Amino acid sequence: MMYEVEPVEMRTYIPPVLHQKIRAAADESVRSMSAEIAYRLRKSFEQDETRATSQAFARSPSGDRA
Repeated sequence: MMYEVEPVEMRTYIPPVLHQKIRAAADESVRSMSAEIAYRLRKSFEQDETRATSQAFARSPSGDRA
C-alpha cells in the first residue's frame, strides 16, 4: 500500500469483543485490520467535523437561512 505520508506505528490494547468486531468488519470490507481501524477512525473524525459545522450553523444568529 502506498501512503502520502509514512504511517506511524501504534500499539494499543482493546477488549476481545471489539477486536472480533474489527476483524469481522475488515474481512467483510476486504481490508486489513489496520486499514479498517484507520478507515473507521477517519470516518468518526469526519462525522465529528460535520456535527460541529451543523451545530455552529444552528447557533448562528440568523441561522443563515433564506
